[in-house]
Amino acid sequence: LPELFRALRDGDRIVRCTAISALADIGLQKAVPQVIRMLSDPDGNVSAWAALALGRLGDKAAVPGLAEALRNENPNTRYWAAMSLADFGEEAAVPALMDMLRDESSGVRWNVVEALGKLGHKAALPEILKLLRDPEPSVQSTVVETLQKLDGQEALKTLLRDGDDSTRA
Repeated sequence: LPELFRALRDGDRIVRCTAISALADIGLQKAVPQVIRMLSDPDGNVSAWAALALGRLGDKAAVPGLAEALRNENPNTRYWAAMSLADFGEEAAVPALMDMLRDESSGVRWNVVEALGKLGHKAALPEILKLLRDPEPSVQSTVVETLQKLDGQEALKTLLRDGDDSTRA
């Protein structure tokens, strides 16, 4: 195990990513603080692997770091941070997720809508509804699926009442 911890400081990003993955594979909880630090690795691939690994490790001590990672410049890191936060079922992450509904990356917006749906956060409905007009069709379809999960019939009535022709199709 000391070799894995040393590998987190290696100059090669592939070595760092492999070490993060291995620590998550073996479920080593004592590695959580080191993996949280990897969220700020200058290489976006490494920080994305760290966000994914923290979700797999399942330690709620990672929630503040993952919430901060939602602001990472790398869209893959933001994507996996949102996914991990949703997997935790952490209501404390909702404000940070709500901020990400306007992310420049459609993949991140898609994932944040999915995460809010997993969390069952009905208060997010007004903001989620705004994404029915998202330029990316995959985001629009995820909004419809999430509305069904969160509010069933009422959400569909809102969709039919307020949607434009493209969201009714």
